[in-house]
Amino acid sequence: MALALIASPRDLDLELSRTVLGRRGFERQLATVAEQARALAWARRPDIILVDVYLEGALELVEGLRADAETRELSIVALTGRITDPREAQLLRAGANAVLRLPADSAFDERLMRYVDVPTRKSSRFPVSFRVSTGSQTVPASGLNISIHGLLIETWAELPISAEMLLTFRLGGEGGTMVSAPGRVVRRGAPRQYGVEFLELDLEARLAIESFVIG
Repeated sequence: MALALIASPRDLDLELSRTVLGRRGFERQLATVAEQARALAWARRPDIILVDVYLEGALELVEGLRADAETRELSIVALTGRITDPREAQLLRAGANAVLRLPADSAFDERLMRYVDVPTRKSSRFPVSFRVSTGSQTVPASGLNISIHGLLIETWAELPISAEMLLTFRLGGEGGTMVSAPGRVVRRGAPRQYGVEFLELDLEARLAIESFVIG
């Protein structure tokens, strides 16, 4: 049974039970303070962590989880309301994978499961070039790890959260498959590192990435 850790001072269990977290038979564990959530994340390695923007110490919780080698790869989603909250951007910069809004809409389940079913990633340094949608300059970068959902890049360029870009990279070295895909910055990692989510992959690109990751 998959485990969802819900870090929130509010009682969201009834509301979340009406989403895929209830219908798929998830085990839902609530932590009402940040330190409790961090301890549970370290001990139980949940399949997904939902961090409420209203949790005191939410920013420090996400930063701490990303800084700890034992919890760095866990999937973290920020929970917020219908109205945009400035704390959303802070949590994304700290390392949250995405923001989901409550009450849940028709897209909530699909988006949530995208981060529960975190695919295998492969760590491998490879050259990447990208062009941000608002500019014409092609910028060099290094890919550090990759999955069918996105990649971690390292670059000297300063990239804002939500910046969209066209990425180009070759998998498997010289002679490998060249991939071109649109992406969006969803989080900051270590200095000069950014998590980029693929916005769309054609079939050839998806198969190439899956083969590279599995192989």
